[in-house]
Amino acid sequence: MADTHGLLERIAAFRERLDAQSGTKSESQSSTAVVAVLETPRLTPRAQRLLVMARGLIAKQRQLGAEALEADDALGHYHRGTAALTDSALRLAQQLPPSAETQLLACDGLEHLLKVIDQRNDSLQEALTLRACDRDRLERLTVLLTTLHSGTAVPLNPLVDLVNELLDESRRGTRLRLHCPLDAAGDVPRAVAAHALNVAAIVAQLLPHDYEWAAKPVLPVLGALVMDVGMLSVPAEMLFAARALTVDERRRLELHPREGSDLVRRLLPESGPLAEIVLMHHERPDGTGYPSGLCGDRVTTLARFLSAADTYTALATERTYRTAMDTRSALAEVLVLAEQGKLDRDFAEYHLNLSFHPIGTVVELVDGRLAVVAATHGRRADVRSSVRPIVAVLTDAEGRVKARPEFLDLASADRGGILRSIPKQESRARLAEWYPELCV
Repeated sequence: MADTHGLLERIAAFRERLDAQSGTKSESQSSTAVVAVLETPRLTPRAQRLLVMARGLIAKQRQLGAEALEADDALGHYHRGTAALTDSALRLAQQLPPSAETQLLACDGLEHLLKVIDQRNDSLQEALTLRACDRDRLERLTVLLTTLHSGTAVPLNPLVDLVNELLDESRRGTRLRLHCPLDAAGDVPRAVAAHALNVAAIVAQLLPHDYEWAAKPVLPVLGALVMDVGMLSVPAEMLFAARALTVDERRRLELHPREGSDLVRRLLPESGPLAEIVLMHHERPDGTGYPSGLCGDRVTTLARFLSAADTYTALATERTYRTAMDTRSALAEVLVLAEQGKLDRDFAEYHLNLSFHPIGTVVELVDGRLAVVAATHGRRADVRSSVRPIVAVLTDAEGRVKARPEFLDLASADRGGILRSIPKQESRARLAEWYPELCV
């Protein structure tokens, strides 16, 4: 971290020199800037243009730096690499030769380096924007659920705004990003909100495949956002327990659908059938669910829909008592549970439209190449297409990053396929230096 701050200090010092060169400093400022101007070699128009470009990149670098360095994470590491490149570019700029002919040759290298820095700044900006969006949604939903749980009525509009954001991302085919509830360990409202956003994002992805709800998608996604509000009554030591719950703890946990339904009925009176959805989202087709042990058609359509999405999401995210399943294993488990009567078969099979590897999943191909899922075929009846999506190949078999992604439709390929999904921590370690947006 100290090295990064040192680089930024040198960038700031060079920016002062650039300001002096462009005549933006006032006469009251120190004479050192004047000396710098006198010592600066005569610059060609191209060199001057590149110095102006460098000044803009430095300004953006400093703007991004404060946010990127919040934590020593993948984005902070990426920012430090960009800062090191920027420092090299500044050293080259300060040593431009006085001869116009040799200066033009030096400008070739400087210009290419500045373009690389510009691209890296843009990539970091994209990743930071995604991270800020996710954090903002999590904060807003946490506040809304906490307010609702406290017994205070909340307007529907802020919740509907969240619904529309998730639906819009789904329609645009945006990469599926799941929060890790364990990131909020000890903070029950934030952990519940993280899981709710995950389920809502999955539901938003699946809705276009349901003939009944595709044209009226707000209620299903809204239900996913509020269905676990009763979980805010569960003590943190139970919610984050790294062990099996006792019988009494399990009974306490199973009260949350009824508590949540009562809150929604009292405090969201305009929400229509939402309270019934919240009450039934843990009921099972075979009658083994809770809180009432309802079975078959006595459980509403939307409750069965949310139950399947809730189960898939829980399996695909980490818990204190187990690691997250990869998306292929989570989908397979959901289909098995449907065969056993624990989940609605149709709604479980909807998850085939996500494919076994949803858009944005980083995967390793059988020959060792790393790729990211760019698109799925969306043919529910064709299981083969679900396990063979369209991918953007990012590295060769030895792990060297390609100059540009190579798109490959695995369903049309004669051989090869996906070996495994890459966990987020591993993808950060292997790809963060080139694709920071995949590490959010």
